[in-house]
Amino acid sequence: MSYILEKHKILNTLELITATVNNRLISSFDNLETEAEGKAQKQVEELKMTDNQEACMEEAYYVRERHLKINYAMKQEVLNNASVWLFHIFEKDCVIIFKTMNETEKREYLQSIKINTERDSAWWKINHELKLVANAIKHGKGTSYSMLEALRPDLFNGKTSFFSKVNIDISSKEFNNYSKVMQAFWVEYFDKSK
Repeated sequence: MSYILEKHKILNTLELITATVNNRLISSFDNLETEAEGKAQKQVEELKMTDNQEACMEEAYYVRERHLKINYAMKQEVLNNASVWLFHIFEKDCVIIFKTMNETEKREYLQSIKINTERDSAWWKINHELKLVANAIKHGKGTSYSMLEALRPDLFNGKTSFFSKVNIDISSKEFNNYSKVMQAFWVEYFDKSK
């Protein structure tokens, strides 16, 4: 595939994934508080004929809280998994572009075309940090998890998810930052590898 087509394909795929996560998936959680209040009100209406109004109000409160807890946990799972998707598409694109899975060969090639691969670089942020994020989310505690915890303790919330044993919280801002850094890497790569 030609240089222009490859660049277009990679950048468009990244843009599509990011837009879909933000505009279709994450945006579906925008009105959770209102939804939860509606669920609680419905519960009150359904139980208002009971003798025990206190129990009715308590049950409505728990309906609201369960709705929020489950949906906020689902939103977090979507963001965590979307970060895994980002890394997987990057990994797949790297195999196509570099025609190798050997990290040393990729890094040496990038350095030969004057792309920074050091700790402060886009390459490092995606190929090292996001890789740790993806592996820690997929596999839980282990080497990647420990390395990520040392590197980015701010991503850990101290409690496990409602749906998994991982206590990593990738925010929308962090997800979008990974996407922007990945885009910057590919733009630089295609500009310098002409």
